[in-house]
Amino acid sequence: MAQSESNHQQALRKVIACYSHKADELSEQYEALSAQDVHAQWARSLPKAPGLVLDVGAGSGRDAAWLCSLGFDVVAVEPAQGLREKGLAKYRHLPIQWIDDSLPSLKTTLALNYRFDLILVSAVFMHLHNVDDRKRAFRKLTSLLKPGGRLVITLRHGPSPKDRPMVDVASDELLALGRTHALEAIDFGHSKDVMGREDVSWSYVMLQSPDDGTGALPLLRHLILLDDKSSTYKLALLRVLVRIADSCRGAVLRRNDEFVTLPFGLVALYWIKIYKSLLLDNQFRQQPGNQNCGFAKAAFYNLDQIGHDLRLGAVLTGQRARILFAALRDARNTIKTMPARYLTLPREDNPVFPCHSNSLRISDSITLDLPFLSAFGEFHVPTHLWDAMTHYACWIEPAINNEWCQIMQGYHRKQGEQVGLGELFQALTWKNDERSTTEVRSIVERMKSNGQAPSCVWTGSLLVRAKYEVDHCFPYANWFNNDLWNLMPATEQANGSKSNKLPAGELLLLSKGRILSWWDGAYQTPVLEGRFYTEAVASLPGIRERSLNAVFEGVVRQRVHLKHEQSMPEWGSDE
Repeated sequence: MAQSESNHQQALRKVIACYSHKADELSEQYEALSAQDVHAQWARSLPKAPGLVLDVGAGSGRDAAWLCSLGFDVVAVEPAQGLREKGLAKYRHLPIQWIDDSLPSLKTTLALNYRFDLILVSAVFMHLHNVDDRKRAFRKLTSLLKPGGRLVITLRHGPSPKDRPMVDVASDELLALGRTHALEAIDFGHSKDVMGREDVSWSYVMLQSPDDGTGALPLLRHLILLDDKSSTYKLALLRVLVRIADSCRGAVLRRNDEFVTLPFGLVALYWIKIYKSLLLDNQFRQQPGNQNCGFAKAAFYNLDQIGHDLRLGAVLTGQRARILFAALRDARNTIKTMPARYLTLPREDNPVFPCHSNSLRISDSITLDLPFLSAFGEFHVPTHLWDAMTHYACWIEPAINNEWCQIMQGYHRKQGEQVGLGELFQALTWKNDERSTTEVRSIVERMKSNGQAPSCVWTGSLLVRAKYEVDHCFPYANWFNNDLWNLMPATEQANGSKSNKLPAGELLLLSKGRILSWWDGAYQTPVLEGRFYTEAVASLPGIRERSLNAVFEGVVRQRVHLKHEQSMPEWGSDE
């Protein structure tokens, strides 16, 4: 069986290589046809723009460009390098996000953590000769759909080119797979070949996801509201994970169908940040009868010596390093033996969040980056829960906080102490790094004094004498992020016009050169370079190399996520 699977994978790689080798010929053939003509039958059922579209097997980009022109945000997946490069070159003016990925795994696409209004798989499924590969591919595609999202698959019938073997996949097979995955058949049919080939015909199916279907939200509701609680630890762990899912998607170490893996040290760090305000600043009770918490040992109570500098990228030495190291270790041990152990599936004994820890020696010098935090061990979150936390954080977190406040108030009431809900909610407010632009302003002023005045990243105006502001590329009011990469100089007028809006995809693309120039001049210094990349890798998805271009691609991906998950308005280049 393993040998058979290997043969199928090898055959698929040969097909992809052939598409790449013949990129000139094939792209000319594809671009000679109108996307509207090719997809005329099902295009009448397109979802309303603006939405997020995944084009799997995008070829030279013809269909992606068409969908982009209709107002959709498009992610184009193409494994054949030659075709992908053709598409990148021809449609470089369009904000299409190109990805090197392929069915049946779609590993890179899944790691983006997007969910799509429409997925188009045109003339691809016939290359999956193994029925198990087609089932796996269909399952992956289904998991990428939004509730109500639509999946369109087109199939070629007839003789296949000798260098690109295909199998004759019947529409009935796809319809049956749709029923298995609770997708509703919206439309299906057959058509002649638009190139006029008599021996070639086409069929298509359009399927729709009726609802979430993962069971994640009911499980989260059970864990938040119904699970037995002897302290606030379970709620704390859930809130920590929601916070990481919302702000640190780049911190995922691995992802598969079952689990997303996080650095255990990152979970411990967020745990400390939550409890620091509750215990050090306010002394609010976290369990009945006493104020002692197992993780709050000497190191935790000495965190005041560190201050509030618990951000990713921070470098600590000497006594400050030893204090934080010990506090992280104590928090990790408590998380492992308490909430991670006792948060179980309904009517089962299996923990929802399996984890393991590593033995570590205390250090006199630490950098709060992902390698250091990973050294504490690994923490596993069920993939469907992670996805729900990522997509619904703005609703899940208030539910956790509300339950947490009610429990704390009850603990104090039993001791004859009156504490207002307002005070408790205030203490639970997430302590982000300060929304301060002072550091970046000093960089701008230094560059100006050295005759290297930066330009407004949005308009290109040179900031020599003009009044300027430090703009959050992604508005702080909607997404609490004060990382260096997110802070950019802009004219006072541009900043006021942009306000709390996302930069439109076209504007971000047009501004790429100015953004890279700003990052290079401002942050690529011995003092700030390490922090810049540490922050970017943690908060932006999919950064695999230490380069400014890789960070920019992460910004592009995060823009799409914020636009479609938070429905944030856009600010265009014409404003």
